[in-house]
Amino acid sequence: AAMAPPVALEAGRAVTWDRRFVVYAAAPLPPGATVGGLGAAGLAALRAAAPGLAARAVPAIGLPGLPAVRDLDGVLAVPHLNYCRQGYGTDTIGGLLILPEPAAALAGAGAPSEPGWISSGR
Repeated sequence: AAMAPPVALEAGRAVTWDRRFVVYAAAPLPPGATVGGLGAAGLAALRAAAPGLAARAVPAIGLPGLPAVRDLDGVLAVPHLNYCRQGYGTDTIGGLLILPEPAAALAGAGAPSEPGWISSGR
C-alpha cells in the first residue's frame, strides 16, 4: 500500500500522518518541517549520513515506511531509529513525539488537539 504524502508540522499542533502515527512538536521546528515516510531516497541519505544506523533497529523491509521529519535540507530526524542530523539532537527538537495512532483513540475524543496532552519529559 502507498504511504500518505508528507504533512506540515508546526509547534503545538498534533497531526496524523498515514493514519498510523500522531506527531506532536512542543517547540518550534526548522522552516519547512514535515513528517512523511522515510522512503528509499531518505533511507539512502540516512545510510550515507550514519552508516550502520538503519540496520540495527528495524528489519530492512520496514525502514522505508518509518516516519521521518524533514526540513528544507532533507531528513532531519527519524525518531524510531534515534537519528537526528548532525548539529541537532533529540534535545534540540523540543518535545517531538511520534505515537501510534491508536494511542490518540485511547486518550479520548479531542485529546490530540489539546496542547497539554503529551508530556515530553523535558
